[in-house]
Amino acid sequence: MNVCISAMGFLGDMKNFRYLWDGCERSDWFLWLLENAKYDEQKLLRIFACKCVRKTPYGDGVAWDYLKDIRSKAAIIEVENYFDNKANMQDVKDASDFAWTVPARKDGLELIPPMVADLSIGSMMIAQTQSWRLAVISGKIKKALKVQADIIRQVIPYKDMERCAEYLAKQLEK
Repeated sequence: MNVCISAMGFLGDMKNFRYLWDGCERSDWFLWLLENAKYDEQKLLRIFACKCVRKTPYGDGVAWDYLKDIRSKAAIIEVENYFDNKANMQDVKDASDFAWTVPARKDGLELIPPMVADLSIGSMMIAQTQSWRLAVISGKIKKALKVQADIIRQVIPYKDMERCAEYLAKQLEK
């Protein structure tokens, strides 16, 4: 299952999942758990990715503050609208296509919104790659992963995560 050595402590305490849920400061570990348990709640994973853009520490604020082109912000807004039943798939596709026309910056921040809004890409892949990319380019990886872990706790229901942990624990026993 491709477990990194630093995550072994996380996995070693699967029997007390509430403790892990409350104390984990690594969104990448939560996402690893969700992926390996085959979690596929497209709406929740995509909303997580949107919230990462809005809340991941970046510069003196959050990544959202540093998106200077309205086309980038519109892509995130359309995804949020789509999952609130205020936009359709074509609206999101158009916003994503439009966001791809934003000139790339050296840090790559402007490349994240059109990918998040590309509904043809799997939500788990978007959640993992874009949240990690945001954490890395923020220059504040540890803080970014902690903020994103908090976002996961807000977006993914505890019972879903607990079911994933139980599934994974059974897989590891085999």
